[in-house]
Amino acid sequence: MQMDGDLTIDDAEGQRVWSLGIDGRGKRLRLTGDGALEVTGLSGAIAWRSARAVMA
Repeated sequence: MQMDGDLTIDDAEGQRVWSLGIDGRGKRLRLTGDGALEVTGLSGAIAWRSARAVMA
């Protein structure tokens, strides 16, 4: 999670290889009870949710 609220993946050299493309401070990444990943705002509103459970 970046300070601006975007979820990114960087390679070993620190170069960004993927970005969710959302912005806005106060976002949180969480793993839900059903195994999905979510990015939520401080109010709990979901900004992004994985299409399927990532943990079984």
